[in-house]
Amino acid sequence: MEEKTLRILQQRERLIKYAFQNAHSVRGPLARLMGLVGLLKLKEMKVSKCLYIE
Repeated sequence: MEEKTLRILQQRERLIKYAFQNAHSVRGPLARLMGLVGLLKLKEMKVSKCLYIE
């Protein structure tokens, strides 16, 4: 392989790993928050608190 092609393939691999890490760093905490909000919606609350949840 040419040196340039090898360098591009290595950069591609680094970008894939970076995208995977960032997606999981954001998605995990966001999924937990959405789950907690879902649980709060199941509980009966005053109207003012419901507005905050929405």
